[in-house]
Amino acid sequence: FLGLDLQPIFTPGRKKLLMEMGARGVRIQFVVYDILPLTHREYFSPGVYNHFFNWFETISLSEKLLCISENTKKEVELFLKVFFPERLKKIKLRSFLLGNEITETDATKGQPKDAESIRKLMRENKLFAMVGTIEPRKGHEELLKVFDLLWNEGETVAIVFVGKIGWEVDSLVKEIRTNKMFGNRLFWLDNCSDEFLLEIYKEASGLLVSSLAEGYSLPIVESQNFGMPVFARDIPVFREIGDVYENITFYRGGKPEDIARQFLAWKSSLNMRNNRENNGSKTICWKKATKDLQKIIID
Repeated sequence: FLGLDLQPIFTPGRKKLLMEMGARGVRIQFVVYDILPLTHREYFSPGVYNHFFNWFETISLSEKLLCISENTKKEVELFLKVFFPERLKKIKLRSFLLGNEITETDATKGQPKDAESIRKLMRENKLFAMVGTIEPRKGHEELLKVFDLLWNEGETVAIVFVGKIGWEVDSLVKEIRTNKMFGNRLFWLDNCSDEFLLEIYKEASGLLVSSLAEGYSLPIVESQNFGMPVFARDIPVFREIGDVYENITFYRGGKPEDIARQFLAWKSSLNMRNNRENNGSKTICWKKATKDLQKIIID
């Protein structure tokens, strides 16, 4: 039995069934994308920790946990050491690499109302993208302050947030929508099609990734199909991804002024879209990722 999807409420409700299956000789394994609600509970709504703890307690009774990064594997091991040390002797922890292939045949279609404004900025090499749900740990608020500083200093750069609204971000959403640059140099696509996201990956000047905590980062690895330059916060999981993909420049957190300075230095080093295809782009197909997963399942 492979628990491929995250089901923090459903899975604990089937704990008895899972244990019965295990007693009958069924090998039970779960994929773990992250355990951030356990390790970074400050970024999540109240109550999420309890649901996640019950889920983790259930899955840690299985034969094997398959983590989507070495960083997630380390966090799982540490959490087991603290809360369920006796289970560490029995359970196997493994990690595997996700694919980053985006198949255009499966892509949703559609153009946002700001498509032409965004395209114009991309042609002028002025647009940078941030892809991911609007939620506290992603760092949108900090980046908005950085870009406000840049705009106040006369910089003509633009940013587009691509992602649906998450939780605990009411004040941030208001800040975005009331910003003086909204619709001009600040855009938010809260229901972006795959088709237009692919266009952004191909044509925007760079990807900004300011997450304070992640299990992985599909936007980083997806963008590498197109050799897109990435400006990412220096956190361990992004360093791990940087061992596989070359186009990542890391920045240190701190004051918005510090990040703005690092961003401008990175921006000035870019060749923009010249020679993008030769700039270390790398595609890992999902077929290979699946075979890698199969190997560690049957190992």
